Amino acid sequence: RMEILRRKARTLKLTLPAEVLEYVAQHVRTSVRELEGALIKLAALGALDGGQVTLPVAVDALAEHLARTDGAVTLGDIEAAVAALFGITPADLHSTRRTRTVSTARMTAMFLARRHTRMSYPEIGRFMGKNHSSVVLAVQRMELLLLNNAPIEWSTPVGPRSLPAQQLVELLGEQFA
Repeated sequence: RMEILRRKARTLKLTLPAEVLEYVAQHVRTSVRELEGALIKLAALGALDGGQVTLPVAVDALAEHLARTDGAVTLGDIEAAVAALFGITPADLHSTRRTRTVSTARMTAMFLARRHTRMSYPEIGRFMGKNHSSVVLAVQRMELLLLNNAPIEWSTPVGPRSLPAQQLVELLGEQFA
């Protein structure tokens, strides 16, 4: 996080004290986009005030930003919920395994990540170990399943399971509401 902030600060030709960068890195935990957004907000504040952005100024300026992102759903939350429901490990979602259960769980996680986070397709893809086009396809497939309320079937250690797509998404979505 610190390295991302340092690079972005150099790109913006912005000089911020290390304590401000550390504060941003520790408190903005959702995505790279949110990190960059916080940094850009501080850059604009520094340009408007014509002065140095100190830690108290940064804390004040980012209070609303942090309140908005607190309690935000993370990919880790989605990953854990999907893995638990499908009876697999979170590591399986990142694997190259293509069994029906793992690929269905992965597709569901990608769809939920797109729906419940502000992350882009490439960001979700990087997290899942896939490229952005795999995420786009997974989201499109899940939307089609939802449109038709098609049954989603998978195997668990206790036997086969099946749920209509809408019920599956609602069940998982309740955990993030």
